[in-house]
Amino acid sequence: MPARPLLPRSPAAASPAWRAALVAALLVGAVLALTDLGGRYLWQDEAQTALLGRSVLHRGLPYAGDATGSFSQEQGSEVDRATGLYRWHGWLPFYLVAGSFRLLGESAFAARLPFALMGLATLLAVAALGRRLFADPRAGPAAAWALVLMVPSSLYARQCRYYAAAALLATLCTWAYAGVVLGRRGAAALLVLSASLLFHAHFLFVATLLAAMLAHALRYHRAALGRVVGAAVVVAVISGPWAVWFAGMRFGERYGQQAASPGHWLRNAGGFVEALARRALPGWVTLALAVALVVVLLRARRPGSASAPPSPEPAVPASSPPPEAAVVRGALALLGLEIALSLLALSVTSPLPFDRYLAPLLPLLALLVARAALVASDGLHPLVLPALVALSVGAGPLPLLAYELTHPYTGPVRGLVDHLRAHARPGEIAAISYEDLPVKFHVGMPVLAALPGDDVDVAARADWIVLRRHPVSPAEERFIAALRARVDWSRYRALPVPAPDTRWDNREALPDHPFATDTVEAPLVLYHRLP
Repeated sequence: MPARPLLPRSPAAASPAWRAALVAALLVGAVLALTDLGGRYLWQDEAQTALLGRSVLHRGLPYAGDATGSFSQEQGSEVDRATGLYRWHGWLPFYLVAGSFRLLGESAFAARLPFALMGLATLLAVAALGRRLFADPRAGPAAAWALVLMVPSSLYARQCRYYAAAALLATLCTWAYAGVVLGRRGAAALLVLSASLLFHAHFLFVATLLAAMLAHALRYHRAALGRVVGAAVVVAVISGPWAVWFAGMRFGERYGQQAASPGHWLRNAGGFVEALARRALPGWVTLALAVALVVVLLRARRPGSASAPPSPEPAVPASSPPPEAAVVRGALALLGLEIALSLLALSVTSPLPFDRYLAPLLPLLALLVARAALVASDGLHPLVLPALVALSVGAGPLPLLAYELTHPYTGPVRGLVDHLRAHARPGEIAAISYEDLPVKFHVGMPVLAALPGDDVDVAARADWIVLRRHPVSPAEERFIAALRARVDWSRYRALPVPAPDTRWDNREALPDHPFATDTVEAPLVLYHRLP
């Protein structure tokens, strides 16, 4: 007997109120993603992507250096020694930036715009996925709102980095898989396309998502297993040569020892779970939602409750849509598998539990949050939903993001870039312990720095020297110590600039992201060689 469909083929249409809620989520998301998008200069990580995009624009391929110096942040480990090509991250973001530069010119706005638009597209994709996965027309708008209220998602969409591209493509992969299960025409091709592109945004998630889909199809819908296996094989054939080439990166030189430590895996796992529970949404929201679900569960188990488990369902013809409970179980299992396998792989392979690695999981988490919020609303009171929204706004960083979008910001990158643009002469070089890449992009002057592993003896003779107050890595600490010992400081003049020398500038992760100008930190100091 053929297997029953996993998903409902024709979910009921959403009410006008829920359609309006989706439109409102898209409008709010657009404001959060696009407002003052180019107001801040690119910080270190963003500038690396922009510089590689510039290389693609002018040279056709992402070479990891030019006349300004190396674009490395890993002591050269991510640069192919034979060709000079960059091979640490996938190349898709570099080509997106190159296309934007071709159309709009080179600027911070143009560098970030493709990713901001992808962030908006992710809201549409998660709404479509919610409708496809759950037998509830409210699930799509609710998931879109859950993602809007996740401030890290907006921060990722405002970065010239792979985050928004990976989030969109991971969502499309899941949407395409659900289409394969339903037998939708073209769904397998879309799965191949989205997974192949995801490889070039964040290759780890291709493996974890496809593994989750294969396990899910094997357990819940074996009739679709052959189509899913076929799509996975095609993705492997397309991406295999690239995987071999990327495997040549010298990751082991930098992180091999810690990546082999089970203790390191456990610390990473704890860090990632904490990031999802406390920073994807505010911790108070996660706690309130968990309490509400426990109350609903206890009520449902109470004898005589109207919500008590129903009697066993009668047999359903194989050609009929499954009951709602089966649909929900299958959808939750899929999302749970994707998140769990991704967290497992990230815990083993990541050098540290950086929040940004979770960007592709936020849309999937938003779907789980939306489902939980709807269950709590149905089981307790309709005001649960607006109460959770209010708590998300009041207890989280959304007001801080609103402040950022409506007020000017000055950080160390602005201090560096503006001063060197105004005062550096042609032919001069700089030695900057950190944030060298924004200067290479925005100013276009040669810079020697700690993270590329540049020669300290040459750096000690630079025309401009900047030793940052808060080193971000052991390599920078060594670079600063070597320059302090080797530079003849009597030949340099100290020039404080009106910008705080904070550790981070526009870093994407909470709680390090600066929403406002720091008015307490000491000013940044540049040293200029005397004539």
